[in-house]
Amino acid sequence: MERPQRKRVLRRATVVSSEWLSPSMVRIGFTGEDLVVMADLPYSDHYIKMLFPPAGASYAWPFDPEQVKAERAPEQWPITRTYTVRAYDAASGTMFVDFVVHGDEGVAGPWARRVKPGAEIGFYGPGGGF
Repeated sequence: MERPQRKRVLRRATVVSSEWLSPSMVRIGFTGEDLVVMADLPYSDHYIKMLFPPAGASYAWPFDPEQVKAERAPEQWPITRTYTVRAYDAASGTMFVDFVVHGDEGVAGPWARRVKPGAEIGFYGPGGGF
């Protein structure tokens, strides 16, 4: 029996910190009103689906992914990458996500390498299974 698909809720987060853990791994801290949902989740394996405009896109965050898909060719649609939430600090309302950076290759790694506090990003979730 197929599970009914839940409507995905688009959320946003603001970058508040960036800490290099090694030459190829950076931990990004996020905050924002939409992260309050993290506090009451029963999962031990939280994940989020982050939304990135493709290289050369004429749009940037904030954007409505469904509107972009309705109005643009598939190669211009947002790119989704799934990341495990490393930690959530309920006291400060901060979510931490680790990114592997492979130089200029990929989508999320280059973004994580150059992102600065104050930048915003959209995501779906959080989800989990355990």
